[in-house]
Amino acid sequence: MAGSLPESLYMGRFKVSVMQGGEEYERLEPTTREELQTALSRVVKQELGSASTMQVSTEAQKAQAVASYSFAIASGAPLSIPYKPFDPEADPTDKKIYDAVGEVLGVKILRAGQSELAQQVISTPYFAFSSGYTSNSDKVWGRLPSLVPVG
Repeated sequence: MAGSLPESLYMGRFKVSVMQGGEEYERLEPTTREELQTALSRVVKQELGSASTMQVSTEAQKAQAVASYSFAIASGAPLSIPYKPFDPEADPTDKKIYDAVGEVLGVKILRAGQSELAQQVISTPYFAFSSGYTSNSDKVWGRLPSLVPVG
């Protein structure tokens, strides 16, 4: 369910470490909605990978944006992505992601509490690469009602 708490309460928890050669190259700590949209677009682009995946489904981009955003603000730890420059004006594929992220920006998946202030953002862990080895989510994360095995 989407929350109606002010975005400013969550924005300070969204941090991205851009890595290059195993070192932090840049840290993204957005303070405006536009900076948040750009930072989250970089994460979505990294997670979705190939240009063909990015061109196929705007809905996949939106879903990845919600999952990445919820995961980042729930964990409180910076997301880590390899260095890849992002310029929404330079590449139509990048612009498409930027626009898709903008459509869902601010949507958070929350655990319902007794009051709006008691609501907590759920953890939405995911991974894009497994090296051929996977485990059930309950073996890695424990039993979380928000995680359901698929596939």
